[in-house]
Amino acid sequence: MKFSNFFEKRISNYLEETDHIKELLPIQEIAIPKILKKQNCIIVSSTGSGKTLCYVLPTLVNLQDIDNNQVLVLIPTNELSKQVYNVYLHYAKLFNNVTIYNAFNKHKSVKNISSQIIIANPYETIKLFKNGMINLSTLTTIIIDEADMIFDFFKDEWKMLFYYLKNNNNLQYCLFSATLHESLANSIKKEIPNTLLIQDKKDIWNNDNISHHLVNLEHVINITLEIKLKALNLLLKQINPFFALIFVNSKKDADIVYHSLLKQEYKVGVLYSELDHKIRKDVLLKANRLEYQILVCTDLAARGIDLIGVSDVISFDLPKDDIYYIHRAGRTGRGKYKGNSYIFNISKDVNKVLKLKDKLYFKKIKLQVK
Repeated sequence: MKFSNFFEKRISNYLEETDHIKELLPIQEIAIPKILKKQNCIIVSSTGSGKTLCYVLPTLVNLQDIDNNQVLVLIPTNELSKQVYNVYLHYAKLFNNVTIYNAFNKHKSVKNISSQIIIANPYETIKLFKNGMINLSTLTTIIIDEADMIFDFFKDEWKMLFYYLKNNNNLQYCLFSATLHESLANSIKKEIPNTLLIQDKKDIWNNDNISHHLVNLEHVINITLEIKLKALNLLLKQINPFFALIFVNSKKDADIVYHSLLKQEYKVGVLYSELDHKIRKDVLLKANRLEYQILVCTDLAARGIDLIGVSDVISFDLPKDDIYYIHRAGRTGRGKYKGNSYIFNISKDVNKVLKLKDKLYFKKIKLQVK
């Protein structure tokens, strides 16, 4: 189905000529008409399936229908806020006088935010409201991106915000996630009446575009960090990635892996939340220019960030929560492209590996590590 089925010709032409997007992806085909009709929705779809465009274009179109209305886009992280802000900027030029406010950016003193699109996390939203900078009664739509992360990390703030919003009876809620559990979806449907659950598939784990690989190191006794780094180097030589993300669980390990790969003369970058904001911005810019062959990162980069050309994802450490593995793997195989995700099978992680093997099919790889 084409975008011209739902949008004016000038919009579909812009998508086709500028972005080379001709047809809707499956989740867009289902979700876009519902959002345009102001339906409350919970959209659960795999990473890289086109969820951002599902809400950006319909909210911009709907803004044209009513004067003095605003859309609040709740985002959990700074990096994702920039990405969403840039997508809105890209398409806002097709509409009249649309302004966008990103609360994650440092702004000069503003008494009142009149922008039609406000991007913030729940904490910043409450702060803006209490300081009289936004009027929640003028909101017509709330978008909650990475909804499961919002409810995990901003649980109390969301409850407070939802309380303040209860008197706004004309508010449309649209929630997006790749891994929203059915129990949480049902809980949300009780809080927000007339909410439609939209899924492009019932299984949140499997994505046909991603192949999963198990690097078997169970035969190696007493796995040390040095041995793991040797295994990583062997794997990289074997797969020769176009652009790989290597996930670790801590800043310390990120630096260790990064410096190890520098010694191997890879074009490598590193990304974690403790880095200065400007450095993180520069790293993401270089990554999207494909100036790195490898980017070592923590789970900061696993949630929603769309990096161009990721061919392979390697979990040097397995995440503490297995649901994060899906977000990591989902950095590759986005849209129509294929990708690979690799995990190391070592004795201390045997239970985590078994949990993942219950949900996913892994091809086995054996490395001769001494």
